[in-house]
Amino acid sequence: MDRSWQVFVLYILIHLGLIFFLYPRYIIMSAGEGHWVEILLNFGIHMLTIVVYMAGIGYSGDQDITGLFFRAGKTVAFLILVPLALYLSVSAVLVVRILAEVVIVVFLSKTPVWALVALFLTVSGYIASKGLGMLLRTSVLMSFFCLPVILFIIAVSFQNVDWRYGFPLRSDFSFFSDKNYWQSLHPIAAGFSFLGFVKPKATFRKSRIIWAAALLCPFFFFAVYIPLLTFGQATASTFDFPFSVALDSLYYSWIIFDKVTIFFLFSLANFAMLYVAVALWQPVRIVHRWFPAFKPVYILLALLAAAFVSCLCIPDWNTVEHIFAWNGYLRFYVLILLPLSTLLLGLRYRAKVAA
Repeated sequence: MDRSWQVFVLYILIHLGLIFFLYPRYIIMSAGEGHWVEILLNFGIHMLTIVVYMAGIGYSGDQDITGLFFRAGKTVAFLILVPLALYLSVSAVLVVRILAEVVIVVFLSKTPVWALVALFLTVSGYIASKGLGMLLRTSVLMSFFCLPVILFIIAVSFQNVDWRYGFPLRSDFSFFSDKNYWQSLHPIAAGFSFLGFVKPKATFRKSRIIWAAALLCPFFFFAVYIPLLTFGQATASTFDFPFSVALDSLYYSWIIFDKVTIFFLFSLANFAMLYVAVALWQPVRIVHRWFPAFKPVYILLALLAAAFVSCLCIPDWNTVEHIFAWNGYLRFYVLILLPLSTLLLGLRYRAKVAA
């Protein structure tokens, strides 16, 4: 069944759940000027990755990527799918922990971390337990309620900008040697792999995903340039969550609520929980393929328990950043090898079918 529009919406929402938290900080910290070059380069990497990945998926027939890799042998499947499952699991833990940190800082300062972590994992786990259909339906429902809020708040967030902070526009490309730039690839690497798990229950048109990726490009710019134009490079680089701080400085007398940040973060929290559900759903599919005797719900419960304990074992923000940096090795492994191996094995599968 063609679910192109639903996959289109899901792709956009899970990326929005990743873009507005750490991405602005890493881009702003990685260079003193010309940030648009970094954003466009990231966008180019994003487009290249999904084009190569979807080409491989298209050549694989009606099977998902687990079937494609298992056809090539268990060794190949282990080398690609196990790092992918580990990367997504660690990413889910980090997103939940970061989300809990943001919520505590902004408006629930007296709420214990374990309570927020338990809430986020419960919601995400329930969505993931229902499978692809629930993920797609939930994304469409969230888009109706949350996307208008996101778009409205972004539209009014230019209240305090000073356009002079956007200059100079030149870039000396020194960001290539800065680790912060490479950390900024997280939203790109973490959000595309689920496309390979959609088959055989659903199909989608590649052009819709290309359009989804293109529509995300302005949001990468908004996430970076709104805090940058509000505070300037020197000040914005000192914030852990520059975009949230920029929103917190907004005031409009004609809005009945004092702080629009709460509504923005509520919407982003929904998108982040949707991402966590997608990130948990994929390792469950991978593990179930290796061990079909175990029911997916039991695998998911074990994964949720491990994620909960892992979140509580992260004591402070410095530990989050260390784990995020360590996860960068898996990030590059997945970002480079997953699309390329999918394309090569897809071509191999097509050649066998044609023969």
